This record gives sequence, C-alpha cells and structure tokens, in this order.
Amino acid sequence: MTLARVLVVEDEFLVGSMVRSALERADFEVVGPVESCAQAHAMLDRGDIDFVTLDLTLRNAELSVPVARRLEALGVPYLLVTGNLGHAVAEEHGISPSKILDKPFSIKDLIRSAQEMLSAEDKTA
Repeated sequence: MTLARVLVVEDEFLVGSMVRSALERADFEVVGPVESCAQAHAMLDRGDIDFVTLDLTLRNAELSVPVARRLEALGVPYLLVTGNLGHAVAEEHGISPSKILDKPFSIKDLIRSAQEMLSAEDKTA
C-alpha cells in the first residue's frame, strides 16, 4: 500500500514537529515541515504531494496565500491551519482551502481532517 504524501508548511518548530509526528503515526508519509513559501514551492516542484497542511501566517508575517493559490491551480487539496480567523482571511484573499483547522487544534481533529480530505479526493478521482 502506498502511503499518502503530505507536505507540512509550518514555521513554528514545535507545532511542525507535532504535526509531522501525528501524521506519521497515522500512516502518512510526511515531507517537511518547511517554514517559508519559497521552501514550500521548492517541495511542490519535486511533485508527488497528495495534500498539504498549510499554516496561514509564516515567519516574518509572510502569508502562505501564494502557496494556496498554486495548490488550487495544481488541484492539490490543502488544510489551512490558522489561529487568525481562517474563513474570513480565506475569503479576503480569494482562496478556497479544502478544510480550515483553527489553532489550537487537537491531534484527533488534525488526523480526522486529513483522512476526510483524502477520502473526498478518492471519491472525485
């Protein structure tokens, strides 16, 4: 069985490590975490990413909106992770995440969201 590959885009080391560990324990193959838009774009250039957990606000107040737009253009589902009124910000920037997960979040909510995204993708494939 091939594991789903997830790219973790998160600038906070502890949060990124927690997300990576939780997803690996749930049988996902994890790439990252990476902490900037440039690093995320470089990983996307390599291909083979099934979905992305995308922190909205990265280091130095960098917004991950350009990454979100690229994911949408590529048809790659993404989970927008934010503590910053995710729905309002998504609407303001014209992005359409597959799901939004507000910080703080539980590991259970993270895994359930990831599984739901993959399940939805399987149904549309």
